[in-house]
Amino acid sequence: MPLAGLILNRTHPMLCSLPVERAIDGAQTLENETEVTDTAGANGLAKAVLQIHADRASTSKREIRLLSRFTGANPHVAIVGVPSLPFDVSDLEALRAIADQMTGAGDDAGRATARWGTGQSGFSRR
Repeated sequence: MPLAGLILNRTHPMLCSLPVERAIDGAQTLENETEVTDTAGANGLAKAVLQIHADRASTSKREIRLLSRFTGANPHVAIVGVPSLPFDVSDLEALRAIADQMTGAGDDAGRATARWGTGQSGFSRR
């Protein structure tokens, strides 16, 4: 049976343009500065944000690399990405929200489609 489409569930799109390497370097710099000075509060928060971004960006890069392997082998398969959400999809209302994201309906879905459809993450090919 031919494959008609692929839904990528719980993807991790890049939320800003800061490269992974710069985030890692920044976190290490802040860690070194915190050891020398006594500004652990502000530096600690900034370091944590940079580390979270670096982890998420690494995951995003890995997902894009795996997707590119799939699309190379299956160039005519439609692809839709559904980003990881901060809530469980456990009721009809949440399921409708996911369907709206996937089909591009509604205000929030328009923003999601704009982010996913621009090729920034490479996860929307309808």
